[in-house]
Amino acid sequence: MTDGGADEGRWDFFVSYAEADREWAEWLAWTLEENGYRVLIRAWESVPGTVWSALEQEGLRRASRLLAVVTPAYLESDDGGAQWQAVRESDLKGDARRLVPIMIETCAPGSLGMLGTRGRIDLTDLSGPADERVARIRLLDGLRDAQAGRRRPDSPPTLPVRKQATAGRMRPAGPMPFPERVARATERGAPGPGSGLSNDADIAPAGTGGGAGGDVPSTFPGIPSSKPATCSGRTRVGAHTDLDGGRDADELRRLGTENPGGPGEPANWPAYEALVSRATAPHVLAVAGRLAATAGEPPEFRRLLLGLCRYHYARGRFGESRDLAERARRHWLPVLGPDHLDTLAAGHHLARALFALKRDDHQRAYELDQDILSRRRRILPADHPDILASANSIVMDLRALGRFDEAYTLALDTWERRQRVLGDDHPDTLSSAANLAGCHYLLGDHPESLRLNKDVWERRRRVLGDHHPDTLASAINTAMDLYALDDRRPARTAAEKAFVRCQEVLGHDHPWTRTAAGLLREWREQ
Repeated sequence: MTDGGADEGRWDFFVSYAEADREWAEWLAWTLEENGYRVLIRAWESVPGTVWSALEQEGLRRASRLLAVVTPAYLESDDGGAQWQAVRESDLKGDARRLVPIMIETCAPGSLGMLGTRGRIDLTDLSGPADERVARIRLLDGLRDAQAGRRRPDSPPTLPVRKQATAGRMRPAGPMPFPERVARATERGAPGPGSGLSNDADIAPAGTGGGAGGDVPSTFPGIPSSKPATCSGRTRVGAHTDLDGGRDADELRRLGTENPGGPGEPANWPAYEALVSRATAPHVLAVAGRLAATAGEPPEFRRLLLGLCRYHYARGRFGESRDLAERARRHWLPVLGPDHLDTLAAGHHLARALFALKRDDHQRAYELDQDILSRRRRILPADHPDILASANSIVMDLRALGRFDEAYTLALDTWERRQRVLGDDHPDTLSSAANLAGCHYLLGDHPESLRLNKDVWERRRRVLGDHHPDTLASAINTAMDLYALDDRRPARTAAEKAFVRCQEVLGHDHPWTRTAAGLLREWREQ
């Protein structure tokens, strides 16, 4: 019943387990063989005369898939670790889905390492004869999904009811329960003080003004980054338009047709700068200053204003980003309502700018992010990118407030959900991975922080390129990890290269450039 993942394969599945979990491994093997699969399991193969080590190597090479029976005991097993890592090396991107974790017991946060980056079959809530039927269905369905490479429903979905509010409020008919995962994250206490990296997040314009966006990841307190964006359909910036009487919707809509591309991309910054330059017409900020008189501005103009918030933030102009976001939010609250996606996006930008500007504003940023998350949960699907962006922002707020354990729990959950929804190499997933690495750093686990940051750095170099701002952030993160582990020469080399590239790409005054310069100066003095 192989699906062609290993056309020379003798087995469909190699069951990898710790001896303490042999009962689970044998149940899996029996269930699979009952359903026509070919299974290699040490408990049944180690008969007199067999050389298991030779059979093991053949199985790792020729079995279509390895099933890792994941428990805390398995994570401590040298044999199990060597087996799943060997299969992972043969399928790094997961295209063939050769490594399938079967979660039997809940493991400590962060203990899964790279094993946690793979989609898994979860049996942690099942045990004993009463649950066997459900466990069997879940196991077989999950493996069929792994073979097929996708999970398509058997019946057609119904047309969804639109959840977006276009104005005013959208209040549920009944009381809403407090979200379980966030509740667990905020009920835990914080450890003692520490130092380390931070990671910021942002979202693209959402709602009627455009589709949902993702993070603008970073790793230092108050330092932004960006996600890749295309710049198709760009119109010429700086067209001469008389805005003295341009408060009507048609004039604002024409202004909203300016499409300078992704605000996090340095290549697009000249186009954004032209839009906010006082020497250029139309001057967007002059129009934004008269928002009180433009209650009917079209969604295209709102999208442009949100893009300008991100642009200022990406340039390190946190005060300008805060002022524009606060002005837009104050205007849109009575006009669009507090639950409109554009109002929420403006609030999100405001929270990130507050976080970046002043230590005293971290609590305000946290409260604002919590309010935005609760409102988004009411009107958006559970794993919508905007909800995950809010969760990622709350991680940074918690870290800034010294609540490191809570930040870690939420960071791990957000990372795992983004892996499931977006994939391992999506820029937002990599942002969450970098954020999780920052939590490890603050908790003193520098080896794990280094491992995560090096992986994120390599993925960003492959996906985004060596000179992308996110890649530069990862380079500086990795340098800080190396220095914390007393590997000082590679740390300085990485920081020096990042400093030069930051100067070239971001300019001498950008916060990242100053951070890299500060690290090098501090390390020289030590």
